[in-house]
Amino acid sequence: MESYTTSRQLRRKGRKRKLLIKFFISILVLTSFISTLLILLHRNDRPEPIISPLGSGSTNAPTTELNALSTNTPLENIIQNALEGTHGTYGIFVKSLDFNADKVFESASLYKLWIMAVIYQKIQSGELQKDQVLSEDVSVLNSKFRIAPDIAEKKDGKITYSVGDGLYNMITISDNYSALLLTEKVGLSHVSLFLKNNGLLKSIVGTNGESPTSTASDIGLFLEKLYKREICK
Repeated sequence: MESYTTSRQLRRKGRKRKLLIKFFISILVLTSFISTLLILLHRNDRPEPIISPLGSGSTNAPTTELNALSTNTPLENIIQNALEGTHGTYGIFVKSLDFNADKVFESASLYKLWIMAVIYQKIQSGELQKDQVLSEDVSVLNSKFRIAPDIAEKKDGKITYSVGDGLYNMITISDNYSALLLTEKVGLSHVSLFLKNNGLLKSIVGTNGESPTSTASDIGLFLEKLYKREICK
């Protein structure tokens, strides 16, 4: 992980690139599944669709066009059922890959999703406010999170952000020191408890100085819970 990697781990980064690529592919597969859920959950009572293969002539009525699959597969049935009661033109692409779902990888910046969730929970409970200002010396953050001097992005100065700005920087540009500042505020133990309480049992946040790790299945579960508002209301 960018923020917690030791010098030795940094030198191993190249050897792990292929494994990380497989990890991210697995995550994309899981998010494709969640996308299907989104379609299912947003069904409505609009008129029955007119199903026609791609390339057939248009009609006066709005159409739902599906590129026919070669066989009547369960996946085809899911798509047909998801679009029942809708109208319009849809383009759907699903690629199914099933491998390494429970293989443990270093989480890289995906750990920031957990920090984000914990911060929002504390905002909702009133323990934090978005305009609350957080500030810490870079040297303190580097020391607390065991960032080796030769790989530290910053070596001196002070990091100061509001909670809201820290969240924005952490998620939109993956700013590491925003993540460290927010993590220091909530504490790694609280993030670890968050993982346990949400059934992300194959993930660790690195409370003992090790690199955070996770699996594609845990990240997929997190995204599903986030969509269902089971993490942040």
